[in-house]
Amino acid sequence: MDQLEIKSAQGNYQVYFTDNVRDAKSQFDRYEATHFIIDRKVYEAHQQALDSLINGSSIYFIEATEETKTLAGVAELSTWLQGNGANRSSRLVAIGGGITQDLVTFTSHVYYRGIPWLFFPTTLLSMCDSSIGAKCGINLNEFKNQLGVFQSPHAVFTCMQFLESLPDFHISSGYGEILKLYLTGGDWDLLENLQSALQSGLRTPNLRELIKTSLKIKKGIIERDEYESDLRRVLNYGHTFGHSLEKVTNHEIPHGLAVAWGMDLINFIAVKRNLLSERRFLEIREVIKNKLPFQLRSSVSPEDLIEGARKDKKTDKTGVNLIFLNDLGSLEIKKVSFDERLFQEISDYLKNHNVYAGR
Repeated sequence: MDQLEIKSAQGNYQVYFTDNVRDAKSQFDRYEATHFIIDRKVYEAHQQALDSLINGSSIYFIEATEETKTLAGVAELSTWLQGNGANRSSRLVAIGGGITQDLVTFTSHVYYRGIPWLFFPTTLLSMCDSSIGAKCGINLNEFKNQLGVFQSPHAVFTCMQFLESLPDFHISSGYGEILKLYLTGGDWDLLENLQSALQSGLRTPNLRELIKTSLKIKKGIIERDEYESDLRRVLNYGHTFGHSLEKVTNHEIPHGLAVAWGMDLINFIAVKRNLLSERRFLEIREVIKNKLPFQLRSSVSPEDLIEGARKDKKTDKTGVNLIFLNDLGSLEIKKVSFDERLFQEISDYLKNHNVYAGR
């Protein structure tokens, strides 16, 4: 079976790549799963295949909403685990996208001070990015990912079958993170390969290879800085204002496309500050505009975006640490003040250059 090993201080683990759940089962059966936490919509779409995995084990269904990945959601799941006799010998299995993953990662870390978990990512976003690296975040009040832990899975099973039921809207979202990782990887050939693959549509036959390449790029970073003390912070490229956009639009825009928008905004600011060439900015913008199109219905103000950024984990009293792209594969972290200059740059972008401006 095609696989990729991820090295972790918490224990190395494998990412298995298969076309369907049936092919994953032989490897999965080695891990003695006991409790399943499943996105209800995923189960309804793939019940027959999933029942062969579950084999009579207990199931906790979730609704994959931002309200679920909160302390209340963790408490509800923990209460269910307690009621079903979960203990340190238990194995949790998360089947769903990033919300399911965040909920289970956090819960598995704090329940009994840590119990093993396995993951079947079911969205392109989770397959190409969040499924590795151990990092999770849950929401506090109206702000995203304010509480978090690092808890590595024992294995990841990437089954392309799950993408068959995923709407194009969410496939497109996954490409936002693929683009981020390809830009981080620094090879223009990779970016051209991504554009070429997308010529055949979002569900290109090369999608599995795009996912694997993205994970290889991320693997090279997280294995050097698993706990985000320095290098790994570059993976937050596009996220500060992307998260802020998600908040101010009440999650109208899916995460991956919010990240693509956030990259476009930060690239615009980088050009204004002579950190990125305008030519490179326009090249990347063309990929976002032509391959990851989206139209915002909500109006966005610079005041709202900056207020959201003030709640970012990378913010302190003197400003926010933003990740700037200098060129492909070259990113730097710079402290930026919440001053008039930043306000005017964001205002200019929203008024004259917003890649997702509404009609």
